[in-house]
Amino acid sequence: MRRRAAGAVGGPDRPQAGSSGWTCGCSWSSRCCAPCTLAWDAWSPAACRFALGPAVGLDHPIAAGCLAEILPSKNRGRRLVGAFSLQAAGILLGAVVGVVVLNVRPEVDSWRIMLGFGVLPALLIIWLRRAVPESPRWLARNGHEEEACEIGRALAGGPVTVTGADRERQEARSPARSASW
Repeated sequence: MRRRAAGAVGGPDRPQAGSSGWTCGCSWSSRCCAPCTLAWDAWSPAACRFALGPAVGLDHPIAAGCLAEILPSKNRGRRLVGAFSLQAAGILLGAVVGVVVLNVRPEVDSWRIMLGFGVLPALLIIWLRRAVPESPRWLARNGHEEEACEIGRALAGGPVTVTGADRERQEARSPARSASW
């Protein structure tokens, strides 16, 4: 059973309710990059790029949390490092796009094309993330045990059962501290 939820800023980009922020950052990124190409004065691209900062800042911790919940523990670290290594590839790709655009079209407003290319990776990631299943932990905690077992089996490659600990919400609580002064 799929549920539709809207991210706070990103809109209805994620068909599952447990991790709507997963795509929110990329959606916000695409909505901030696109207006830069149509800048009407000197301040409009600055405002769009300023708004892009929180989008990128949202995406990194949300992506890490979602991946950590979904990936099997056996190779979770390797896959998380691989996912975040793509940042370096993106930086290099951005530089290559800049060089190509300036060589093909060395005009004053070529920066619009370069900023417009920033929308493409965001849209690609939105499309790819739609295929990522909901977290089995979130499903188990919210009464969807059968779906949690089904997704868990697909991710783990073997039988999975939901335990009482999976059903409970476990909030991280810091132990009470006593003042030593």
